Amino acid sequence: MNSINFIHVLRAFAAFLIVNSHSDKLFPAGLSALGTGGSIGNAIFFFTSGYTLSLGIRKKGYDYLPWLKKRIVRLYPSFLVFTLFSLVVLKEDYRWYDWLFFNGSWFLQAIVVYYIVFFPLIKYLDKYLGIILIVNYIAFACFFLFTYDHASWTIDFMDNPTRAHWIYYFMIMLLGAIVSKNDSIFSRVGKLHLQEQKVGWLALMPVLLISVIVFYIPKYLFTKLHFDGSIQFIYPVLLVIMTYAFYLMSLRVSAYLNTSASTSFNQKIIFVSYLTLDIYIVHFSIVHAIGDSSIMFPMNYIFAIVLIVLSSYILKKSSDRSLDFFSKDKSETSN
Repeated sequence: MNSINFIHVLRAFAAFLIVNSHSDKLFPAGLSALGTGGSIGNAIFFFTSGYTLSLGIRKKGYDYLPWLKKRIVRLYPSFLVFTLFSLVVLKEDYRWYDWLFFNGSWFLQAIVVYYIVFFPLIKYLDKYLGIILIVNYIAFACFFLFTYDHASWTIDFMDNPTRAHWIYYFMIMLLGAIVSKNDSIFSRVGKLHLQEQKVGWLALMPVLLISVIVFYIPKYLFTKLHFDGSIQFIYPVLLVIMTYAFYLMSLRVSAYLNTSASTSFNQKIIFVSYLTLDIYIVHFSIVHAIGDSSIMFPMNYIFAIVLIVLSSYILKKSSDRSLDFFSKDKSETSN
């Protein structure tokens, strides 16, 4: 497991940003603004999902219902194991439908909705993905104009009842599918792969930095200068641009890591990338618990990261065993 793929780099980075965005209470007073990056992390995760899922759909010729069942079933074990742990150990209160519909986790709910729509788009409308992405943005724009209060900044509030973020994050998933199609056309080892062959470090670093700065400018203008709230209109476009910039950077980072003498760092990145879903599930409770403790910064932050990774690994192993058990039991019953 020495060779690292750019998907591993992106997923590991997405996991870190998502955790960091909910860690504001771990930072000292005055530095809580450092607990940010959740929107970027979410976008990167949905990009990688769109990239990998579309490749599988194109290459393996899945049927819709078996594919959908397989994807949804893979989400439940980690969620159910941790929910049971929270109920018994953490004394959390759950309603019956929380167990069925990922209640309290918009992230998992959105993924299921995306799965339902994503497969037929790749299967039957693959050559129109660019147009579909534009239509998706137009749908968001209409939704924004008629349902949003432009007097406040709400575009990146994940608990917003309008669920507009579900619409524009699906754009990012479509972007991943579009890029994967281009990558399958232009071989990574061939001269035609524009991103890897012609874009170097000196060009990528400014592009990435500028895209991040530009992404945060609208929110800064609104909060600091009381700019017109309709500026939120361009938020998804900036998110698409920034996500693509991170994709380009991940290509270079993975290529560099694969040529480095040491492989231990690569293995750590790959390890974290496989725990992305589980990290998302466990990190809320851990950050909250450590935030209420007396541990001082930066030890509280470091301890939280270590505990989140360890807990995610345990959850991953537990959920995998649960899934294997029920799959085995089902196969033995059918024989």
